[in-house]
Amino acid sequence: MATIPGTRSPARLEQNAAALKLVLDAEALAALDPLSSQVTGERYTSAHTAEVARG
Repeated sequence: MATIPGTRSPARLEQNAAALKLVLDAEALAALDPLSSQVTGERYTSAHTAEVARG
């Protein structure tokens, strides 16, 4: 397991960890697949990435 920057509460950490157990069926994957082309770029700006890296 890896830490998730910005996670401040134990409840949110538990939610994030529970996502590892999530299994999507073929129907869900087929519904999500067309959306993947809409995901572009970086999650954070360079300045925010540097801030997150500092801790």
